[in-house]
Amino acid sequence: MSRPLRILFFTPSGGRTGSEMALWNVLRRFDRTRFAAAVYCERPGSLFADIPADVPRFTSPFVGSLPKRLWAKTRNSLGVSVYERHLESLHRTFRPDCWYLNTLQLAHLVHPARRLGVPVAGHVHEISHLLYDDVKARDLEVLVESARLLIGTAEAVCDELRTMGAPRVERLYPSVDLSALNPDSRRAAELRRQLGVGPTDFMW
Repeated sequence: MSRPLRILFFTPSGGRTGSEMALWNVLRRFDRTRFAAAVYCERPGSLFADIPADVPRFTSPFVGSLPKRLWAKTRNSLGVSVYERHLESLHRTFRPDCWYLNTLQLAHLVHPARRLGVPVAGHVHEISHLLYDDVKARDLEVLVESARLLIGTAEAVCDELRTMGAPRVERLYPSVDLSALNPDSRRAAELRRQLGVGPTDFMW
């Protein structure tokens, strides 16, 4: 039996944004016999602690205890490429077959990935002028041209990625964990009464 495909997921904040929740749903339910996963998070938020225990977690060298942060900043100021060395170290530790960049905000990571010779996939959850303000044009250009796969969450996103020249684009609608929803019919009836909505009127 061949070994599982090893994927190192990169995500920005580990908070409860749409893109982070989509990744969290994947990490909770992926097939452990076919895949192995680890997660790198730039700024760990509340969702980071809820990642399944069997998924290794990494974070920025500039996050953590005060001594750790000071040591990283001091070395960085002396010309040591702390961030890049840290990524190389965790890459050697986990030995992934590919890097998965969760949102275009992480387009800058395509450069260290290329230096390490590791394939990159990108998951594009949003396309807007506001996003482009946060992404360097050259980073986006290199990601679009060199990513082995770009995943769009809607056909409009996929169309824009193809217009940019991405060689392989696939659409994947965001997942929702319906098991987390626990509707209360009594509470719903009370809200309808308070709002003057009839028992059979459509309400979203």
